[in-house]
Amino acid sequence: MDRLANNLEKTEITPGDVLWLHASRTKSIFGLSLCLPGFFMTLYLLSKGEWLNKNDWVEILAPTFFGFWVVFFVFQLLPGCSGLKLDTEGFTILSWYRKKKIFWSDVESFHVSTVYTTPVVVWNFSPAYLERHPEKKASQNAERDRSFLDTYGTHAEDLAELLNQWREKWQS
Repeated sequence: MDRLANNLEKTEITPGDVLWLHASRTKSIFGLSLCLPGFFMTLYLLSKGEWLNKNDWVEILAPTFFGFWVVFFVFQLLPGCSGLKLDTEGFTILSWYRKKKIFWSDVESFHVSTVYTTPVVVWNFSPAYLERHPEKKASQNAERDRSFLDTYGTHAEDLAELLNQWREKWQS
């Protein structure tokens, strides 16, 4: 188990507790360090007229491509943009300042699955939740509809174990 899981294991969960897990800043900084030079390089080449006249579409496409990713990674670094909040009622997924709340009673279990080659944490909805929301029955087999986009700085197995601990403690 990694350092995060070891630290969380030693603390007792009490009513009113809230645990915030934040997306990895390292990935965003790495992506920004790749895209920022590309963005400025394309602007520099445009200002010097170094582009070939035959490739006018490249003059628009290259700075737009790198500029989009620069904005994306800068936003990922801003506080509150993405993360996972655990509390006594359930968990809240924050993605691009949008929140999605899922209650512990709506989840049957958390486990690790692989999407392409990346291990991710997915959850199964409880039978009671699926009865209340028949439209979710079709997506029960589609793991992309019920998975976390990030492991929030920990291993997928450790995150699944932590989520199952909180679910068992607060499920009502």
